[in-house]
Amino acid sequence: IGQLNIETTIYGHAKLCYCPKFLDCYKDVQELIEGTGPRLLQALPGSQNSTHGTNSTTQASQAGRKITGSFKMQVDPAAGFVSDPQAKVGVAKGISIVASVNESMVTVAFQVLRRLEEYPERWLSASSGLVGVDYIILVPPNALASMSSNAMSVMANVNVTPSALSTAVTDGVNAASSTTYSVSVTSMTPPTCTGCPQPQYKTVKRPDPAKFWRQVGHINTSCPLSGNGRLGYYVNNSYCRKCRPDSGLECELCPPTTVKYQKFGENICSCDPGKYMNATGQCVNCGAGYYCPGRNLTSDRYKCKPGATTLSETSQSAEDCKCDKGRFPEINVSTNVTICQLCNEGYYKAGVEDTPCREECMPNGDSKKGATRRLDCFCINHFYYLARTETCDLCPGDGVKCPGGFVDNVPGNHKAPKAEPGYYMTAYDKAAACQIMVN
Repeated sequence: IGQLNIETTIYGHAKLCYCPKFLDCYKDVQELIEGTGPRLLQALPGSQNSTHGTNSTTQASQAGRKITGSFKMQVDPAAGFVSDPQAKVGVAKGISIVASVNESMVTVAFQVLRRLEEYPERWLSASSGLVGVDYIILVPPNALASMSSNAMSVMANVNVTPSALSTAVTDGVNAASSTTYSVSVTSMTPPTCTGCPQPQYKTVKRPDPAKFWRQVGHINTSCPLSGNGRLGYYVNNSYCRKCRPDSGLECELCPPTTVKYQKFGENICSCDPGKYMNATGQCVNCGAGYYCPGRNLTSDRYKCKPGATTLSETSQSAEDCKCDKGRFPEINVSTNVTICQLCNEGYYKAGVEDTPCREECMPNGDSKKGATRRLDCFCINHFYYLARTETCDLCPGDGVKCPGGFVDNVPGNHKAPKAEPGYYMTAYDKAAACQIMVN
């Protein structure tokens, strides 16, 4: 056996995916180099035993980390808010909540903003106004080792939505101040970190899930195209396995009498057109009165419409169904469907075809509905059948009666002329009166 040129990897939900090596199933990804970037989780190397001449990163770690940012708030009442020292404490408390740091590490400063740029002379009024907030999150060196976050996560925490920051600041201010304020953050600037080492990235190759197949059945394998007789090979557990005479569909082999086709891109075992799969799984002839599409359509068989049949036992489509003997096609005007009607009395049709019943019984003859041959025609009353001419002749009378029809309704067994009471037959179609002799 030969190993396939396949690589495997796992993507979500433990689904095994495959990628042939000759396809480029990877993409370039920028990844952060481990050990770089702004960290508060622990002091960088050298922060505990620093000496003169250390690099700037180490010196920054000894001085701590400073994260700065700003945002604007709509406050009511604004004048009282900026002059309330407890309001600053409350805003700092709200920032520490979203940043997940100690409240003592946060300092804030308020900046009174003009309400309208086109009217710079209008300063903050006693009612609602816009207040700018500058904040600093300063982490001293002795707190670096005990921090449970890094600078990147702190900055991400602070960079929340305005509504989330509004909620945290409102809760902090209401907890710290005895005055109730209406606070709504209107805009924010992303935070920055001073003294944090710059992150470094590297380009790496990572699998591209979009280029991996999800199912083994869709792999382009490199199994040998020849060898192992004419049986070939199949894929199993990433290897090419030899097919055996009793192998199944994985070797593109189907049970006896069935044939391999493709349906929706998958191999199936089905029957050839004109055959259907019986209860034992064997493909057999469709049979008269049925049609079997076979192939990748279906392995079933379908019955022709009422009164129709097929000329062959291996018909493949509904078009093979024709009106049977003794029937003719007629369109039902209410349903616009063609049905096969019985031939009228006095007519017959011997062929399986969609044609009218054109054949007519002999003069003075008749037939029942659905007659299929001339033999089904019989003579009517007062006429008798003359075999040598195959005609219905008029009953001669003179003591002879002709009932017409068949004996016991057997086609071809015509009723012969009979003697009237007081007469006896002297020939096939002649009678004489009875004579009474008195001694």
